[in-house]
Amino acid sequence: MIASAPGKLVLSGAYVVLDGAPAIVTAVDRRAIADASRRADFLSPELRTAFGDGAPFVDSTSMRKDGRKLGLGSSAAVLVAALGARSLALGHPIDDALRARIVDEAYEAHRSAQGGGSGIDILAATHGGTLLCRTRPLLAPSWSPLRLPSRLFLEAWICPESASTSLLLEPIRALRRDALARYTDLTAPAFEGALQVEQALRDDDLSALLGGLQRQTEAMVELGDATGVPILPPYLRALAALRPPRSVVAQSGAGGGDIALFWGEEPSPPAWRDEALRLGLELLPLGFEAEGLRAEEVPRSQPTPARSP
Repeated sequence: MIASAPGKLVLSGAYVVLDGAPAIVTAVDRRAIADASRRADFLSPELRTAFGDGAPFVDSTSMRKDGRKLGLGSSAAVLVAALGARSLALGHPIDDALRARIVDEAYEAHRSAQGGGSGIDILAATHGGTLLCRTRPLLAPSWSPLRLPSRLFLEAWICPESASTSLLLEPIRALRRDALARYTDLTAPAFEGALQVEQALRDDDLSALLGGLQRQTEAMVELGDATGVPILPPYLRALAALRPPRSVVAQSGAGGGDIALFWGEEPSPPAWRDEALRLGLELLPLGFEAEGLRAEEVPRSQPTPARSP
């Protein structure tokens, strides 16, 4: 009756996902663990929406550091793990049919509790791996599996500050609403870059992948400047200026903090790492393309509840 689901990193797509651009998301090896034999003593809004007061206990401490959320999609992972644990308790094995039902149920609960959202993190928590996703009005996104290039070096760095996606989104939505032509001019390169990343992954073309990511990053800097929000904070702009050839420094997802990504044909060099550490970033050991929702056969020790999944 124990199930677990992975966190995620949004690697490509960011804001233009909601305009129909493809998103790339990968599951990471930090997991939420749900035990249906125990009752939750803390209910996130998503758990309360899905279960009322009778949710399973879920531990998501692996997605935190010193009490701070790391921006790994913990709320989605918690919800998917809890739904998986309940299904196991009812005698339903975790298979493709169950995963499809859980995606729909989790998407509705997550969307209702948060007042929106793309649902991409739900897909990553349920299916795992690396996924190409496209949003659909009032439905969970469509998806198909992809693989990251074997020659890619991808590093995740904890930023010195947390991000508030809602505060970032509000001015950007206002620009889209009030000055659509300006918004389109600013985001068109990001949309094109997202398409380039999709094709590069299909072709296993690392150079084109890095190029598409860089196009998106530059467009996000312009969008942030136009709206007054720090999609790429100053310390990441400084690190981006210091990156070696054939590499990209970018934000995961909406940006503004949480997790920064270093992409390259080689690992980040010592001088770059030293500067990242000086600026307050910390390398986060992560495995990518992790397995999705699964049953955990070995009972785990009683963890200390996470106060805010």
